[in-house]
Amino acid sequence: MTSTEEKSYFNAQVGLTLLQDLCIQADSHFGRGEVECLVYRHPDIIREWLAVDVLYILWLRGMHEHYFRRMHFLTKVLDILQNKTVNTPKCQAALQGLVFLGKMINFQMKCEDKSFRMEYVVHESEDCLDIVDIVPESEDCLNGFDMDISKEFEACKFDGTEVSHKVVFLVENQKLICCRNLLSESSPLFTAMLHGKFSEANKNEIVIEDTTFYAFRYLIHYLYKCTDKCHVTGHFLVCDKSIENVYHCLEVFSLAIKYLVYRLQTFLLQVLSKHLMTAESCCHVFDFALLHDFSDLADDSVICVTKRGNNLERMKGLYKFIYGQNKEAFLVTLKDLFTSSL
Repeated sequence: MTSTEEKSYFNAQVGLTLLQDLCIQADSHFGRGEVECLVYRHPDIIREWLAVDVLYILWLRGMHEHYFRRMHFLTKVLDILQNKTVNTPKCQAALQGLVFLGKMINFQMKCEDKSFRMEYVVHESEDCLDIVDIVPESEDCLNGFDMDISKEFEACKFDGTEVSHKVVFLVENQKLICCRNLLSESSPLFTAMLHGKFSEANKNEIVIEDTTFYAFRYLIHYLYKCTDKCHVTGHFLVCDKSIENVYHCLEVFSLAIKYLVYRLQTFLLQVLSKHLMTAESCCHVFDFALLHDFSDLADDSVICVTKRGNNLERMKGLYKFIYGQNKEAFLVTLKDLFTSSL
C-alpha cells in the first residue's frame, strides 16, 4: 500500500468512526431531544439540511421509525428532490445520503430471490406467471441459472427441426422460416393469427413490424423449446451487462407480453433482476415496468440503483431517475422502500 493509499484509508476509517459515534449519539434519548430542538428552533432551510445530514448516521433500523415516521425526515428529503434543482449542493447531498443509507439497509431484490430455469407450456395462461423454484444440483448451474436443464433436449431445437406447413416471417428485411403448427401449439396469439380469421392465416409470408429481428428470433427459438444452451435463448445468461443487452431483453419481454407467453415473461423478469440490470440501466427497466405494470420489477429497479456498482455509478443512475419521465413515480417507490424498512 502506497503512502497515498494509506492516507486515504486512514481518512476513510476516521470518517466512518465519526459517523458511527454520531449514530450512537443520535440514537440516544439525549441525541433525539437535541435534534428535535434544532428542528423547532431553526427555519426551514436549516431543517432541510438537518434532514439530509441525518441520512448519513441512520445505521440502526430502530432509528428509522423515529426519524422517518415521527420527524418526517424522509418526506423532507424527497421534497427537496422533488422541488429543488438537482445540481444544487443540497440535492446532491440528499442523493449521496440516500445512496449511502440504501447501501447500509441492503434491500433484497424481489424477483431474484429464487433460482430459475426455462419452462415450457402449451397454451399458457396467467396462472403460469409464477416463479419456478429449483435447487441447483451441479456445477453446471451458474449463479443460480440452470445451465443444463435437460439432457434430452438439444441445444437448439429451431435449427434442427424439419419444417412442414411452413410460414415465413419477414422482420427488418430478414426471414425466419417456421412451422405453422408448432407455433400454433405454443402461443394462443399465433393460433389466432395462423389458423383464425385474420388475413395472416392465408399468407405464406407475414411481415412483422414494431419489433427487432433479434427479439422475434428469440421468441421463435423459445417457442421451439430451445434450451439455455442454445446460442439464441441462452444469450442473456452469459452476455455482459451492457445497456444494449438490456434493450434486447426488454424488446423480447415486450413480445412475450404481446404473444401471451407468460413463462418467458417470468424468466426475463428474473434475468433482468438477477443478471442484467445495473445502476446504469435500471432507469430504463423502471420505465418499462411501469408501462406494463410489473410492480416487483419496478421496485427492483429502484433497489438496484441503491446497491449495485460503485458510488459514482449509483449516483449517475439516480440522476437518470431524477431527470427521467417518471420522476414522481420513482420518488414514490423510493419512499415506499425506505418506509418498508421501519
